[in-house]
Order: sequence, then structure tokens, then C-alpha cells
Amino acid sequence: MNFKYIHEGKIHANSSQDYMQGIGMDEDAINSTLNQKAFEEIQEFAKRRLAYESESDPLYMEWQYDKTIESEQAWRDKVAEIKTRYPQPAAE
Repeated sequence: MNFKYIHEGKIHANSSQDYMQGIGMDEDAINSTLNQKAFEEIQEFAKRRLAYESESDPLYMEWQYDKTIESEQAWRDKVAEIKTRYPQPAAE
């Protein structure tokens, strides 16, 4: 997830507390931004989990049943696609 926020008309991507204090955000604005970031991360995690359940898990079960190279590759390709679509949050 590439979290961005607007402060004083400019778009920022760094959400570390030190950075936000350095650009002049007060404590309430910092807390609000961090809460929004946490909310969005939870939403992205839920989307990723649902995609695994509905898209890749059936392919995994098919691979477990037939044990073919093709079904294994279809499952692994779907997992990679989901990881690209819903990436883990980057550490700051």
C-alpha cells in the first residue's frame, strides 16, 4: 500500500511521526493521519485475505487433488497476482 496524505496543500508519503512534526503538523493532525493509515491498511489486508479465499484457495485445492504441474503453476501465479494487487505495507 502506498499511503499518501495532504498537508498544507502538498501530498506527502512519509508518515513517520518525526517527519510529520517536521512539516508542522500538530498532534491532532498526526494522530488523525496515523489512524487513517491504519484504517486503510486494515482494509487492504481484508481485501487481500478475501482474494486468497475466493481466488487462490480453490486453485490450491485443485492442485492438491490432481497434483499436476499446471495446476500448481496456476495456483502460484494467482498468489503472485494477489500479492501484487494488494501488497503488504512497507516499513518506514
